[in-house]
Amino acid sequence: MDRSAQPSPGDSHGFLLVDGAQLRQFVIDAGDAIIAADPQGSIVLWNRAAERIFGFSETEALDRSLDLIIPARQRQRHWEGYHKTMATGITKYGVEVLRVPALHKDGHTLSFAATSGMCADACPDALATVDSGRDRTEGTNGGGGSPGGSARRGGAAGAPRRA
Repeated sequence: MDRSAQPSPGDSHGFLLVDGAQLRQFVIDAGDAIIAADPQGSIVLWNRAAERIFGFSETEALDRSLDLIIPARQRQRHWEGYHKTMATGITKYGVEVLRVPALHKDGHTLSFAATSGMCADACPDALATVDSGRDRTEGTNGGGGSPGGSARRGGAAGAPRRA
């Protein structure tokens, strides 16, 4: 990799710099669901773990409202918080884990634990939220037991990690 055009170490936020194709592959293969939505709440990113957890393929989820995975009784509260986050660009769930009921394609409710991030500075024309999380429903691979669940954190298996 040509390091001459790289930002200074302070700009990399502690990550090894990777190209767009490598980053895309990390997102696709991450053990946790990674879901991004635009300011209106339409799904714009849906990785393989999201497919596994929620049962919807990427094709079924993209361009659909987040209502796809939000139980009807939670929607008003969800959208109030979502619109406030979109208006302010601030979420407390970048650090705190949000534990919410969510819907699977087959209709059953699961317990989803997630953190959120905002894409504000890097994407001023397309402010979006990005959530990553896992199914914490008892009896699933991610449910019960340790807070981290059973999936390996940190991206694809065998991916280099920085200490």
